[in-house]
Amino acid sequence: MNTGDEHMLLSDAAVGHEYEVEAIIKGRRAQSRLSDHGILPGTRVKVIAIYPAGGPVLVQAGGSRVALGRRLASSVVINTATES
Repeated sequence: MNTGDEHMLLSDAAVGHEYEVEAIIKGRRAQSRLSDHGILPGTRVKVIAIYPAGGPVLVQAGGSRVALGRRLASSVVINTATES
């Protein structure tokens, strides 16, 4: 999903870049799981690694590193305009 030049899904992000979470686009269960890891709208996350063959996306959120399944990562909309 690319909703314009400034937004994309976390599952499609570039390794080594930092982004701001804009929204969680799946249901309460996904929101709850992400919230448990400190990933909420307004949070900055850095993509550490994206493993091949549909493997997890490893991100740093705050002081923690979290491996997110590709399906869960695809529910996180990030703002690429704030990319660093």
